[in-house]
Formats: sequence, C-alpha cells, structure tokens
Amino acid sequence: MKPQKTDDKDDLIDQLVDLDVFPIDQRESSAYFALVEQARASLALDGCVRFGQFINPDYQSRLLAETEKLEPLALFSSKEYTPYGPLQAIHLNRAIRKTIPIAPPAAV
Repeated sequence: MKPQKTDDKDDLIDQLVDLDVFPIDQRESSAYFALVEQARASLALDGCVRFGQFINPDYQSRLLAETEKLEPLALFSSKEYTPYGPLQAIHLNRAIRKTIPIAPPAAV
C-alpha cells in the first residue's frame, strides 16, 4: 500500500494502519475486543502497549521525513521518559495499582 495524499480522515487511517491486522475501525468485532484485551494485558504487565508493525511499512518513510523536519524543535534530555512522564513515576504508579483494585470498565 503506497501512501497517498488525502483529506479524508478515514482514508488516512486506512493508509497509516493495517486495519486487517489492527481492526481499530470495527469496534463491535471480536477481533477488536481481542486487540483491546491484548493491550490491557500488556499495560498490566509492562505499563505500556507495543503493537509491532502498527504503522504500515509503506507509510513509515513519510512519518520519518515529518519527524526529521521537526527534530530541531525537540527537547533533548539525558533522562528516560515515557509519554506518561518520567520512568520512575511509571514504576510508582504500577506499584499503587497493584495495591488498589481497579474495577473493569463497564460493558458498552
């Protein structure tokens, strides 16, 4: 699949993500719920979710070019961070979650 310029949000998602492997557009399907359960299990174990090949390989070069353009605006730090904050805070949050039971989300 070759990346194409589009103004339609749904078409862009279809180009960016392999929806056959990651059916994020099919919220009522069993495959979607299996993906959500996989994500929840990963969060419980590692504190983060990693989906290999989530971004279509054909689209990666476009994203690389965009990020390289933005690199001069990035903040450099020698400390380790996650999208959720400093790494130490993540470990503390995981320890708290293990001691406080969290109810599963209500069925939709």
